[in-house]
Amino acid sequence: MLVVIVLFVLLGDFRAALVVTFTLPLSIALAGLILKPLGIGINTMTLGGLAIAIGLQVDAAIIMAENIVHRITARRDAAHRRENALAAAIEVGRPIGFATLIVIAVFTPLFAIGGIEGKMYSPLAAAVVSAIAAALVLALTVVPVVSGLFLRPKPVGLEEDVWLIRRLKRVYAPTLDAAMRYAGLVRVGALVVTIPALVLAFYLGSDFMPKLDEGAFLIQTFLPPDASLDEVDRVNHSVEDALRSIPEVEDVSRRTGRAERTEDPMPHTVSDVLVLLKPDQKRSSEEIEQDMRKQERRQDEEVDPVHEAPGEGFEIPRKDRARANLDGDPDRDHVVDDQIGSRIMEIGAKQKEGEDRQIDDSQKTLHPKGANIPSALQPKQPASEALNYR
Repeated sequence: MLVVIVLFVLLGDFRAALVVTFTLPLSIALAGLILKPLGIGINTMTLGGLAIAIGLQVDAAIIMAENIVHRITARRDAAHRRENALAAAIEVGRPIGFATLIVIAVFTPLFAIGGIEGKMYSPLAAAVVSAIAAALVLALTVVPVVSGLFLRPKPVGLEEDVWLIRRLKRVYAPTLDAAMRYAGLVRVGALVVTIPALVLAFYLGSDFMPKLDEGAFLIQTFLPPDASLDEVDRVNHSVEDALRSIPEVEDVSRRTGRAERTEDPMPHTVSDVLVLLKPDQKRSSEEIEQDMRKQERRQDEEVDPVHEAPGEGFEIPRKDRARANLDGDPDRDHVVDDQIGSRIMEIGAKQKEGEDRQIDDSQKTLHPKGANIPSALQPKQPASEALNYR
C-alpha cells in the first residue's frame, strides 16, 4: 500500500501510476507460476523474498512509464502516440534490462549455499529472482503497449515533475554539474572510500545466525530419575533462591517437566529455569553466567560436601547452541542418523537374544523335556521390531 501511495504522489500522473501499480500483482502472480514447477511453496522465506522484491519490481516499470510520458508530452502527436511510446521503450529498454540483471546476479549466489543455510535462503532468493524477472518481462512488453493506449500528454504549461521532485532537482542538478567538471577528483574520492571498505571486508566476521542477547538465561536442572516431585521442587527452590541473590537478576520462573504428547517431552526430574536480567546491568552476560555457575557449585557442596549427588546436574545452555544446531550438513546428519539406526537395531538384537536365552532357561527349569510351554511365556513381539522406528 505504501508503494502505491508513493507512486501516485511522486509520479504526478494518475494514469502512469495506475499502469505501474498494475504490474505489482501481475508480477507476483507470474512469480508464483515460476515457483510452482520448482517445488517452492508459500512460506516465511518466500514471503520475505516477495516483500524485498516489491520495491525492486516497480523500478523498471517506473522508468518505462516516465520516459513514455515524457516522449508523448514532448511530441504531442496523437496520431503517432503508439510509435512514440515504442521509441521511448526502445530508448530505455537496454538500460532497464542490464540494471535488472545486475540485481538478479546479486541474489544468484544464494543458490550455491549448502546445508541448513541453503535450505533457508534458497526459497528467498528464488522468490526475489522470480518476481524481479517477471517484473522485467512486464516492463518490456505490457507497460509499453498499455502506455501507448492509455497514457496522455500532460496539459500545456503544466510542469512534468511534482513539487517535491522539482525541489530535489534544484539541489541535484548543480551538484551533478560540479561532479562532471571535477570528474578526476570524484574518481579519487571514490577510490579513497572503496579501497578501505574492501580491506575491512576481509576482517568482518561471518555468522549464520547473529549472536542474540535477550537479557535472560535459560537454565536446566537435572535430578535422578527416581527423585520424587517434592524433592525436585525442594532442590529447584534452593536454586531459585541462589539465583535471586545475584544483583543483576530481576525475576526467576520455572517449569518442571513437559507433557509426553508434546514434540519435546521432558520428565519431572528436568526443569527449565528462566532467569530475567535487569535492563541496567553493571556486568556482562559472561560474568553473570560465571556467577551463576559459582552459585551452582555452592549448591552442590551444600547437598553433598564431598561430591555431587548422583544424577544431579545444572546446565546453562550456551547462546550459540541454537546457531550450532542449525548450522548442520544434511548429508552428515543422514549418516549420523543411519549410524544411530544401526546401533538401535544392534541393541535390539542383543536384547532379543538375551530374552530368548532367559525364556529357554526358564523352560528347562520349570518344564520337563517335551512339555507344553504356557502361552504367557511366549514373546509377544521381538525386541528388535519394537525398537525399529525411524
